[in-house]
Amino acid sequence: MLGLDFGRAQALLFAMVLAACGGGSASAPGTPAVPVPPLPLGVDAFAWSKPSDLNAGLPVGIEVFRGSGGGLRAVYAKLDASKNAGIEWDVAYKAGGQTPSQFAANASKKPWVVINAGYFDTGASKQSYSLAVSGGTLLSAGAKQLNRNGQNYFPTRAAFGALADGTSQTVWSYPVGASNVLYQYPLPSPVNTAQAPLAQPDATFQSGGMAWAPIKAIGGGPMLLKAGATAATEAVELIDSASGIGPSTPNPRTAVARLSDGSVVYLVVDGRSVLSTGVSLDALRDMLTKLGAVDAINLDGGGSSVMVVNGVVANAPSDGAERAVPTALVFQNK
Repeated sequence: MLGLDFGRAQALLFAMVLAACGGGSASAPGTPAVPVPPLPLGVDAFAWSKPSDLNAGLPVGIEVFRGSGGGLRAVYAKLDASKNAGIEWDVAYKAGGQTPSQFAANASKKPWVVINAGYFDTGASKQSYSLAVSGGTLLSAGAKQLNRNGQNYFPTRAAFGALADGTSQTVWSYPVGASNVLYQYPLPSPVNTAQAPLAQPDATFQSGGMAWAPIKAIGGGPMLLKAGATAATEAVELIDSASGIGPSTPNPRTAVARLSDGSVVYLVVDGRSVLSTGVSLDALRDMLTKLGAVDAINLDGGGSSVMVVNGVVANAPSDGAERAVPTALVFQNK
């Protein structure tokens, strides 16, 4: 009976995760990135432009775009390593946290773009609650359990990583056992806080799990897009009302995505201000889809959402200043 119920749950979850989404295929390699087709939001058109001030001095293969309209402002940076073998994306970590500008100032390699990344304790510790890997080394295992209704649940949350061959991918991941061996799963664990907790993920649960050895990876959640399809896994990743992430309400947001041509995109949407209302996770998915994203995950947002381009803050943080964060994503020289 347990196996039958589990199979039904997986089938239902699979249908939910891979519900087809429309539109937004990426441009073919070599197609000019400007102008990007407008993104309709509300009654006004949201349109992207490529400002000279943000792109001055950037190397070939990195471009930065600003967007505005419909009461929104956003900025995204795109890295196309096929145009420049000397650049890469990576994960940065600092115990105790530092601002994205400090990550840029203290980097050992030239950082062209820096954004905030995973979830963390906003108290004094700034402890990372999200997976972080760089150079094949596990920097943070993240939170392995979350308490809801007085019980501990074990969600497999979304992560964005790259393998040794440089291929970027999104997975549902969990650090297994005391050694925190990373595993990836074809579907997230079907956590339901109205029921008793499921088993802690391991090598055999969820089914189809396999060891995952990214050379770099960042955790967040929920999965926004996977293999070109909309992922709707907020509930099972415990991105709920208790998480403080506010999935259905307009907020500042940060996301990382892979386009169909292999390019990597960092997106920051401003919010909670007269300049920009912010977006829900559904609107964030829509924005990324229209940019041509096929894989994407949500990262920490709110007052953490910041993009630094060539040492300059390129957005309007909702706190009025940058927050110290333990993890960041960078576009940098190799």
